[in-house]
Amino acid sequence: MFRAAKTDYDGGYIFNLETAISGEIFGDFVGLAKRSLAEGHKDVAAVLACAALEDVLKRFAARHRIDTADRSMQDVVNALKAKGLVGGAQKTLLGTMPKIRDYAMHAEWTKIDPADVSSVIGFVEQFLISHFS
Repeated sequence: MFRAAKTDYDGGYIFNLETAISGEIFGDFVGLAKRSLAEGHKDVAAVLACAALEDVLKRFAARHRIDTADRSMQDVVNALKAKGLVGGAQKTLLGTMPKIRDYAMHAEWTKIDPADVSSVIGFVEQFLISHFS
């Protein structure tokens, strides 16, 4: 039994399972954010989407051996960019995400519009599909 468990561990099965479970949980956050936005609750949607975004990015960074302890989302984004782990459109979109996250988490509701929230939701959805499926 120990050998079988070690084989699963060595094969990365445990990490793949953790990734899949994380993806499902964050998928639920995104689903709630989409529903909240559709019902006119932009602020709730912003908090849900931004919380999912930050956690997903930090988990992704940690999987690639980037220390995320006590680091801001902007620092994590910069580290991901520096290591070449995000590029193209993702890299460009990530440039605006920390500002939206800060507005949402500091209750600066007048600085966020529904298009911003929709952008975060779309980004998180695609990131989950690409990296957490």
